[in-house]
Amino acid sequence: MSFGLFDWLLALGVPLGLGAALAEILGLRAGEGRLVHAARIWCLGTLLLGGVVFATANLGLSPRLVTLVPPLLLLGAGLSLGAFLRRRSRDELEFVQPRQPQAPIPMTRRVGMAVGIGLLAWLALDRIAAPLGVPIHSGDEAHLWASRARVLFESGGFGELYRAEFERRILVPSGLVPFFVQHPDYPPLGPLLQTWIYAVADRVTWAENRVPLQLFGLATLLMVAGALSSRVRWPIAIGAAWLLLGSKPMHDALGSAYVDLVVAAGFLMATDAWLRLRASGETRWMALLASGLALALFAKHEGALLAVAFGAGVAVDLLRDRWRRPKGLEPIRGPRGLAYLWLALPAAAVLAVWLFNRVYGHGNDLLSENRQGRPFWVLFLWQFGDRGPAVATYFVERVLLVSSHARAIPLMLILVVLARPGALLRGPALAPAVAILAATAGYFIVFVGSPHHLAWHLDTAAGRVLFQLVPTATLLLGILLDDAWTAWQGRLRDTDD
Repeated sequence: MSFGLFDWLLALGVPLGLGAALAEILGLRAGEGRLVHAARIWCLGTLLLGGVVFATANLGLSPRLVTLVPPLLLLGAGLSLGAFLRRRSRDELEFVQPRQPQAPIPMTRRVGMAVGIGLLAWLALDRIAAPLGVPIHSGDEAHLWASRARVLFESGGFGELYRAEFERRILVPSGLVPFFVQHPDYPPLGPLLQTWIYAVADRVTWAENRVPLQLFGLATLLMVAGALSSRVRWPIAIGAAWLLLGSKPMHDALGSAYVDLVVAAGFLMATDAWLRLRASGETRWMALLASGLALALFAKHEGALLAVAFGAGVAVDLLRDRWRRPKGLEPIRGPRGLAYLWLALPAAAVLAVWLFNRVYGHGNDLLSENRQGRPFWVLFLWQFGDRGPAVATYFVERVLLVSSHARAIPLMLILVVLARPGALLRGPALAPAVAILAATAGYFIVFVGSPHHLAWHLDTAAGRVLFQLVPTATLLLGILLDDAWTAWQGRLRDTDD
């Protein structure tokens, strides 16, 4: 390992510090759930850090520590001042209007959560540390992500040298050039975070640059456990997080520099924020929702599909609330006024990726530059008869029914919904359920219309991209299981009476 203790403190402390300051400004407090708060801090901080590296590189500045420190210090100072003022105003408000004291946490719950989360975090960190001695040298983590970070770092920022080096590497997909680049049009957050590690080390590293992306696995696990622990019984929260940890894609992601869990974390954060927003209408949850969508959009193209699916879920929830709200379900307390301006954040992520690809001439191999020479929708309709059943069969047999893929979380969710459909249709979990269904349909369309060899595309990508939905499905499963448990206990009491 070429990193020392100070290097790690700097590399991880900067995004954590940025995220903590932004969370304070947004009004997100650790007292509302320390686990989920820690996960949010990492997600918010890495999004900010990636934005700083992206902006400075587009200004022609070399992504070295000496050029990144001034804008980071300026941003950090601004965020710290904002956090200080926000905390001061909140303390003054609480002095005038003290908050209601929270009920004491039972010792059983406290010990159970501490042991369960402690072991879970230890196993996740052990998996993260395992490949630190193994260099990134092949596969998608090399050619999709690390290679792009290396080109950016060695070119000294975006510009003509970057363009020339990119073209040299993209034109040699046979491997004759080490670290050739594939899919240069993909959103840049993953490579930007790896570039930050290069900047801290002041050289290209071969394994340490995985860590910022690996930590999204731990953040996702903590977010699932934390989001559930504030809503459901603690054994369900711990059990759901452990199921997620035991899945094969999570195991693989904790040990690699893939970006799929960044997308999953963003989708999960937006979903949790929506559930809190619809219950309270507070602007801070709108800000967190927009940040989650921006994180997914800035990480991978699948983020755009998930954002559309998320919008479909929210639209269905809003329509139900407007016309046929079930009895007993609280009305949606949506955001008010200027809170909608937070949606400019995911819009900015989309615009940044689109402009960057337009400037450097990068096209998507599914849409604008497919090998078949036909538009995507023409390919989809042309191939639907042959590929539709094959893709559906693969999704069911290789993803839904294989327990090692997601520990049967999607299957259990389907069974719970089929057993008690009214709990979903009448409850607040309708929006994420519709979003998951819409996203699955979207992935089905993508694979059917793909210009690539179907078996190869499914084997190399289907499991990973479908797993982007599993953390949110786990949150939904925990909520519905707890609701079923409560209903079962109520029936037992009625029987006893």
